[in-house]
Amino acid sequence: MKNIHTLIDSHDIISFDIFDTLLTRPYINPYHLMRHIENCMNVPGFYNARMMAEHIARKKSVREDITLDEIYENIDAQFQNLKDTELDFEYRVLRPRDDVRDLYEYAIKCGKKIAILSDMYLPRDFLISVLKKCGYQKYDWLYVSGDVGVAKHTGNMYRKFLTDCGIKPDKILHIGDSEISDVKMPRANGIHAVRVPRISELFLSSPQNHRFRELYDLNPDSLEISIILMQLARHFAIKNDFLGTGVSYWHDFGYAIGGPVAYGFCKYIQSVAHENNLKQLLFIARDGYTLHRVFDLISANSDIKSFYVYAQRILRAKCMLEYGDEHNADVLIDMLRNANINIPNFADYTAKRKFICENIDILRNDADTHMSEYRKYLSDTGIDFSLPTMVVDSGAATFSAQRLISAAAGRAIDGIYTIITKPDYARKNNIRYNVWSESPSDIDNITSVIEFIFMAPQAPVTDLINGAPVYQENPHPSELFRNNIAPEISNGITDFVSDIVDALDGLTPEFNPISVNEYVRWFLCNLSKMDIKMLGLVRCASNASHTEYNQRLLDMIYGYSRTNRAIYLLCFKIFTQIKYTDSIKIYIGNKIPFINATRRHNKTKYRLFNIIPLLTVKNKNTHRCYDLFGILRIMRVKDK
Repeated sequence: MKNIHTLIDSHDIISFDIFDTLLTRPYINPYHLMRHIENCMNVPGFYNARMMAEHIARKKSVREDITLDEIYENIDAQFQNLKDTELDFEYRVLRPRDDVRDLYEYAIKCGKKIAILSDMYLPRDFLISVLKKCGYQKYDWLYVSGDVGVAKHTGNMYRKFLTDCGIKPDKILHIGDSEISDVKMPRANGIHAVRVPRISELFLSSPQNHRFRELYDLNPDSLEISIILMQLARHFAIKNDFLGTGVSYWHDFGYAIGGPVAYGFCKYIQSVAHENNLKQLLFIARDGYTLHRVFDLISANSDIKSFYVYAQRILRAKCMLEYGDEHNADVLIDMLRNANINIPNFADYTAKRKFICENIDILRNDADTHMSEYRKYLSDTGIDFSLPTMVVDSGAATFSAQRLISAAAGRAIDGIYTIITKPDYARKNNIRYNVWSESPSDIDNITSVIEFIFMAPQAPVTDLINGAPVYQENPHPSELFRNNIAPEISNGITDFVSDIVDALDGLTPEFNPISVNEYVRWFLCNLSKMDIKMLGLVRCASNASHTEYNQRLLDMIYGYSRTNRAIYLLCFKIFTQIKYTDSIKIYIGNKIPFINATRRHNKTKYRLFNIIPLLTVKNKNTHRCYDLFGILRIMRVKDK
């Protein structure tokens, strides 16, 4: 930008493009504004109808550009009332581009005359109001193609401008993002021009962000991915070493990976809370630590009270005399020991369970005491179980926390989760819940990192005494390492969510978990050397008592290897060569399919939608389509 300052010094008039130059939208594709409207306003079909209406209006027009009124004259009747909605969304999401605003302010300071030229169908008066909101109040000329009837991309707007201002073209410097409209055409008319690439282009063209370029190319219709990547692009514009340094890596990881997951899940929580008229949400420690912060961010004006609550399995064991593993069985053994019961040596876990069952009645009074203390803790926290309430946790198998809270409340309390791994258990025990994704395969990559990204900066809790948590003594070094980086990750997550809320001015759409999973999966399939180095430092607990850390996070991440990325791209390439097929199967050897890939149709284009590992052949109606070196066999599935 310093070179542009020099160019500004040597010209009398500085001309600016508007969109992607003076102003930016929060999407990689600006037309995703229409998808945003369709999502937030719940108007299925609006995006396609709006795109078709613009196409028809341009085809009918005898001028070089059209107006928003002309677009809505050609839209389906059911969507004609959304013109003002579109203007409202535009006004609220448009933001100044900071580096170009600096150039504008520098030109003003130098006493230059300012022209603003735009190829745009939005009304001139509307653009004046947006420019004013974004800090662009001083200018001498404003030309909008929909208003004047001539466009930059034909060069006619520049010719009209030269005639109107009555100045030699070499005294003018034009600044814009389009190679044709903002560089080629002004230069063809003798005007000096300099191109300022779009923020999204700068981000996606950077070598370290090639993985995000591929992700967008494979998912060009995803509103979620468009918004996420544009937010990363804006972050990257400020911080050029994004995810590239060990100094701020964990904040960036939280921002890039944890942020979209936490935002998507908390928007779902918000939706469930609204549908059920909830007044209280109980975020369960420790996974609920950052989720609690994020929910409060996106629900700042809500009357829903949120609480961060301890409800660990060890507390359930003491209050309810239930245990699901040997670690929590030892809790009951310790309670029996404190009751002066002689504890024998156990040959195995079966013997230990038998001993507990034989002596469980001795612990009833102690359990009642623990439950009374736990109820007091919840009451002192400010929770009122007479109000509509649900618990929130990252995931559930046996619903330990939800059942403990329900027992303390004296009534059934429902839950909200990202995923449920044992729905049959819930059915058998009449446990009610809401789940962000019904299918584990839809968010398998999110669940592989979810415990890590939502961890709290505190050691495991072993008890509650006088309403205060008692933390594990002498935590494992790997646990201490996780606690040290947790605040950075949590702050990165909340920074991403804050930026999204600000960028969308409260018009925050819900995120489909499948799209968020696709984003996370693609990141994990394309780890950089820095990613592998930093994530390789993380160890995960391999037992419930958090005393053994034998599992590397990298080993738990499904699909992080470059081999899976190569297979994914291979599937995509094959899909483009096979007609009338919805899915393929990849086999290693001759028996069990290693990967099932499906695509979804979009008129004449096809997009790879999902890849999941299979354990069994569910559809035998296949025939061989490709044989790659006798190792990978690609099977084409016949259409039904």
